[in-house]
Amino acid sequence: MAQFVATCRGVLSNVGSNLALTLDGGVINVAAQGAQGAQTWMVTYNPTGMAVAGPFKTGANHLGWTQGNILTMAEADNSYNWTFGTQADMVAAGGANVTATINNVLYYLKVDNNNQLVFDTVAPLNNRGNWKWLAAA
Repeated sequence: MAQFVATCRGVLSNVGSNLALTLDGGVINVAAQGAQGAQTWMVTYNPTGMAVAGPFKTGANHLGWTQGNILTMAEADNSYNWTFGTQADMVAAGGANVTATINNVLYYLKVDNNNQLVFDTVAPLNNRGNWKWLAAA
């Protein structure tokens, strides 16, 4: 039986820093909501399993990574898959971790104490690893 697949669309806000994921001039970063740069992102939502997971994109390009596991924007490619927890997690005040598994290693998307976007294997010690969806500005 075919699964119904919808799309989550909005601003991805970091709970611990209140900064939003942005793409400005090809640079992936975090900035205040409404700042210059693309802030509307989309990811697949599967209502059957309540899971929010899969390719994560803004415009035509997906958020991916280089061989050195550095965040980058890539052309549409289903090999770049992200996990966001459930829809309930992603709209709750506490949000959820956003992760990617690369070569069987779990990586976290987080904001460090210097408000820099970080993508690494160290689990967040605080809610700077948690993200939530906000309505697009």
